[in-house]
Amino acid sequence: MRFTSEQQDAITAMRPLVCVSAGAGSGKTTILVERIAHLLGAPALWKGEEPQLERIAAITFTDKAAAEMKARLRRKFRERSLQHDPAGMRFWREMERQVETARISTIHSFCASLLREYALHVGMDPDWSALTDAESACMTEQVIEETLHHLLEYEDPAASDLAVTLGFQGLKRALTDVLAERWKFRYADIERLYDTPETLRAHWERHAPPLHEQYLRMFQGARMIRNHFHALEQYEGCCSDPSDKREQQRAAYAALFRDLYNGADGLAEQVARVLDEFKRMAHSKKAWDEESFQGVGKAIKEARAFLQSECVMPERDPDLELRAARLTCEFFRVGRAVADAYAAARLAAAAIDFDDMITETQQLLRENEALRVHAARQFRFLLIDEFQDTDARQLEVAHLLAGVDGGPDLFIVGDAKQSIYLFRGAEVSLFRRELERDKKFITLPVNYRSLPDVFFFVNDFFSKSELLSAVERYKPMEASRPAMNAPRVELFVPGENTPGKRELVEVTNVREAKFIAGRIREMCDPAAPLLLPGNEPGDVRPAVYADIVLLFRRGGNMHVYESALREARIPYNRIAGEGFFQRREIEDMIALLKLIQDPWDEEMLLTALRSPLVPLSDESLMRLAMLPGGLAAAFHSDVVPEPFGETEMLEYARALFKRLYAAREMPPGMLLRRILDETHFEAVLLSRHLGVQHVSNLRKLVQIADGFSQSRPVTLAEFTHYLGDMSVREIREGEAALQSKKMGAVTLMTIHKSKGLEFPVVFLPEMWVAGGAAKREILYHHDALGIVVKTPDDAGKLERNVAAEIITRLHKQQDAAEAARILYVAMTRARDYLVLCGHARPQKGSWAETVNETYGLENRTHGDILTGDQWRAVIKRDVREAPPASENTEVAEEFDIETIRKNMQPVESLHGEVGAISVSRLLALMAAAPLDDADIEPESPEKESETEEATIIGPERETVMARGTLAHRMFELWNFKQDVLPDLDGLLNEAGLGLAQREKNKKDLEGMAARFRGSSVMARFARAESVLRETPFVLNLDGVLVYGVIDALIDDALIVDYKTGRRSPELERHYEDQLLLYAAALRAIKGKAPGQAMLWYADLGEARRIEITNDSIDAVLARARAAVEGAQLPTRT
Repeated sequence: MRFTSEQQDAITAMRPLVCVSAGAGSGKTTILVERIAHLLGAPALWKGEEPQLERIAAITFTDKAAAEMKARLRRKFRERSLQHDPAGMRFWREMERQVETARISTIHSFCASLLREYALHVGMDPDWSALTDAESACMTEQVIEETLHHLLEYEDPAASDLAVTLGFQGLKRALTDVLAERWKFRYADIERLYDTPETLRAHWERHAPPLHEQYLRMFQGARMIRNHFHALEQYEGCCSDPSDKREQQRAAYAALFRDLYNGADGLAEQVARVLDEFKRMAHSKKAWDEESFQGVGKAIKEARAFLQSECVMPERDPDLELRAARLTCEFFRVGRAVADAYAAARLAAAAIDFDDMITETQQLLRENEALRVHAARQFRFLLIDEFQDTDARQLEVAHLLAGVDGGPDLFIVGDAKQSIYLFRGAEVSLFRRELERDKKFITLPVNYRSLPDVFFFVNDFFSKSELLSAVERYKPMEASRPAMNAPRVELFVPGENTPGKRELVEVTNVREAKFIAGRIREMCDPAAPLLLPGNEPGDVRPAVYADIVLLFRRGGNMHVYESALREARIPYNRIAGEGFFQRREIEDMIALLKLIQDPWDEEMLLTALRSPLVPLSDESLMRLAMLPGGLAAAFHSDVVPEPFGETEMLEYARALFKRLYAAREMPPGMLLRRILDETHFEAVLLSRHLGVQHVSNLRKLVQIADGFSQSRPVTLAEFTHYLGDMSVREIREGEAALQSKKMGAVTLMTIHKSKGLEFPVVFLPEMWVAGGAAKREILYHHDALGIVVKTPDDAGKLERNVAAEIITRLHKQQDAAEAARILYVAMTRARDYLVLCGHARPQKGSWAETVNETYGLENRTHGDILTGDQWRAVIKRDVREAPPASENTEVAEEFDIETIRKNMQPVESLHGEVGAISVSRLLALMAAAPLDDADIEPESPEKESETEEATIIGPERETVMARGTLAHRMFELWNFKQDVLPDLDGLLNEAGLGLAQREKNKKDLEGMAARFRGSSVMARFARAESVLRETPFVLNLDGVLVYGVIDALIDDALIVDYKTGRRSPELERHYEDQLLLYAAALRAIKGKAPGQAMLWYADLGEARRIEITNDSIDAVLARARAAVEGAQLPTRT
């Protein structure tokens, strides 16, 4: 691979500090990998030591990024090993083996490893556990409540005053904010600041003026300042008398806005002087024509209003300032008590949260020189990725290590324009400061991701709009890919349905969603598809659904777009970054758990009985509720109302509840598994749209339950309280991640979730919506001012003093700058095509407002073409209905239309028990194997091993089945494209096998892997465009739900099923039926069956291929139906 001079410099530069500014798509991950390889391949850089991978630490932003870097390093080292003599080959092969244990991780994992290494030296328990965000939030809530109740019980004056002034809930919210950033309040010099109200007030008065000046300089390069300046400047020369008061006012205002735009010094004084000098607008018209007189008057009025509202701070009220200082000092004392109680609770639990990992490491390195020197000299090189999202603590950890004599050289890479984690404490200014420290910092100026037809539009927009001026002056990047020389950007700019009347937000959302669905169908229509670049230069291919992503700034209205996609029969996959506890299936499960805990909770009973768990109709629930004693009393009795049409379902629900209530002492994870087994809930959800996602969420809930009770036994009451608290506190818990992202479907996700990803076609919905509403804060914080508490005025209304107002203004500017960076990240995810969805009359302050102003879109007509330097954009103003599906469209290959329609319907009521059996049980029925009533009980959807172990009983059978499960797990996690085998030791640890069994099974797995690598099957996996693994399904056989899991599906054309053990002629027909049932399920779901299936015998390294036809599928279904009918299983009606 040939590198540019800038890339080569980034790979090879050797200084104590090397900084790289890497724009979007500039290949920074490649640079990091190449730099590590360069360091290892250059012994002269190691000062007489042997190059060692373990002495290089690389910090990434996410675990996923760390895993990707490790995979790339393995490939790079393998390539190097093929290019060297035997000694060099051995070295690079050894480096490849060391990748798995290399210090390549997130900052949290890096700090955690240091804390565990030095735990005993600093008095920590070396076996400390890491609190999840949810567990930390629960501990925070508990500590705050207990501490406040203790202080109020003993009539602590500070706590009492705060509780009365702020309200108990308001005080709790403010203390929660303090604990979230408690590291800012832990040093002695901060404590002295809050000794007395007079000391704190003097501190505020001393720091407020320079911060006001800093705030005004944040307007440098701002579009709104430029617009005011141009509005005033256009009237220069229109007045015939330079001494005219209105002209002098215009000139003074224009000069002020020019200085604001340029970030001049002394802005606060200049603003005050101009406003004081021109308190009223002059009204003499002698020197003006009428049009100019009116126009300049309007410009002056708007400029003055902006200065007064945005640039002038409120007058200082001495009494309010002193009251604010007194209340803030009281709050600090209470806050310290809460922080100390939280630290004690963590110590008692031998646990720390993710925030503590960094803070404790920072304190360890800062306060213990010997440990700092020892830790620093472990590393020769320290590389940090995504440095724009670093906070002050992380930067200090890096400086403390790099500052040691003999410590690591520091290499950092980032892009200030892509800093979008302000809400997590990221400080983009830190990255800019490091760039200033490195006088020779390197800039990577070429984008390798996007077509020039797309990226040059991005360049043009940010250059003209100056949205990123608060970060840096935008410097256009070059584009490496060949252009397609066609419009590759669309701007959707609808007007109101009724001109002049602003429509409801909900109406605009629905219309935009219909436009997007229609455009997607057009793009993927085989008759005239959108053409995308192919894999070879000059090649093109038609767009498919999997190419397309909708990126949302926030996910609140994502459901509107999901509905539009469903109506247009477009398959989609939602990747939500939060809202897990608000998912319907999770709320239903939580309701049932709370009901088991408290059988007389009528709200939870109603929720459970209306859910798919045990659905009763609203009419039946009403009849139960009308009985004496109400719903709970009626349900827990033996009484059945007359008339009542769902007696069987009611009796089923009562019996189910009694069984679950009897199991209430089980650990929460086991109880959840019992519920899933008893209710067939997973099978029901799998028959719905996005069923796999729903089931994955349920399994994630089971994992949460297991994790919650991992450190100690917990009761059901504790767990339900924990879940309820997580839901109320809106913990940012994302939905369960599905195993395959290439599901042949459109993707919906948030912009933050898309960071680091790229997509052929990107839609940006809701660009016409302004940023979130201002927060109703009680507590404010700034590094220079400290904390400030909102304070009641004479009328008792909570007001901001000057310090709080300055902090609010600074945060507002930071939020606006962050919003611009989020838009940049969103636009630069697009490789080949970009669609921006705005409005002719967008909300003030929205992204679309800036786009409209930059390109004058309000008066453009449908089909207009905007032309720029090497880019063209099409204006879309009409909303067209999605075209009817052609028989040849991809939708026919992805989803059966009738299935989608059924999945959009509410889940039907279940009368009697549901017949739900696994594929294995169905095969046994078809083979006329004996079957008792237990066989219709719900089973785990995990695959069973169908080899000779079926004849083994006792412990040996469990061992053989564990071996089969391990083999399936290995193939499930194997990265075939990069040939990265999963950690076998980790798999064996999960299996919990004894030592003797571990060694034998590891050898068996290694043998299976070697045989697979030498087969043509491995090559088929490696070149596949799409591989779905461990895919669950439900097949409806005349009302009996048959469920199973398909090992692998390659390109929707080949089913693969793994087998362990020896081949058996007696089982070959059994296996063929199994694969045909899998094909039947896929035909029912996707509308088309794969053409082939294959059995892979892992112990033998042999494959058997089976041709699949519709006739063979129909034949096996006929035999399956006969077997089900003969067994007289209960069905759905």
